[in-house]
Amino acid sequence: MENEFKHVNFTCAAGNLVPSGPTYNNIANQVCTLAGSVTGTDLVIGSEYITQQFNYRPSEQWRNFGILIVFGAFFMALNCLLSEVVLWGASGRTITFFQKENQERKELNEELKRKKHQRKIDKSIQDKQAQQLKITSKKVLTWENLNYDVPVGGGKQLRLLNNIFGYVKPGQLTALMGASGAGKTTLLDVLANRKNIGVITGDVLIDAQQRGIEFQRDTAYCEQLDVHEGNCSKDRN
Repeated sequence: MENEFKHVNFTCAAGNLVPSGPTYNNIANQVCTLAGSVTGTDLVIGSEYITQQFNYRPSEQWRNFGILIVFGAFFMALNCLLSEVVLWGASGRTITFFQKENQERKELNEELKRKKHQRKIDKSIQDKQAQQLKITSKKVLTWENLNYDVPVGGGKQLRLLNNIFGYVKPGQLTALMGASGAGKTTLLDVLANRKNIGVITGDVLIDAQQRGIEFQRDTAYCEQLDVHEGNCSKDRN
């Protein structure tokens, strides 16, 4: 502010001159009401204005600048010192300190290592069990003339599945493929009895027999948005 105002002067507006009015037109008999003004002129000297208004003296500019530098250096040094001495909470601490291991921490670390090793063993056993999994069912799932109609506005119905035929061999992985919007998820929902609106016609058969109530108990259906975490350990399931 001292560096800026010491190089500029301002012209006082007519409304700030005293006395003022239509008959007062001799500047030699007037003075500006702003601090730093000089009688007999409408100029306001910038350096005089900040000296009288704020007690800022341009002659002390470099001294004040040096004081700011000293303040900055002092507070940075103080901050560095306090960050090494004062132990802040978890939210304010920027440096991690590792304390020397005592008997209690040693026992805790050994217990953590044991649990980690046990989790690896459990995961290995689960992987082996998954590899040895065998599907013993020999039943064939078939669907014939499968239709699915849903209501739309105006009392009309929209057919989403139209005379669908298919089958799944036991013990084999079957891929249901098609373009987006072809009705793959709709077909799986109908086969799994998950639709609660609309009309379903046709037959879904197990070994040429109608499905019983045990069908839903013996089968599992996972939607495409379900989360399947493969690395969950047994103690977190």
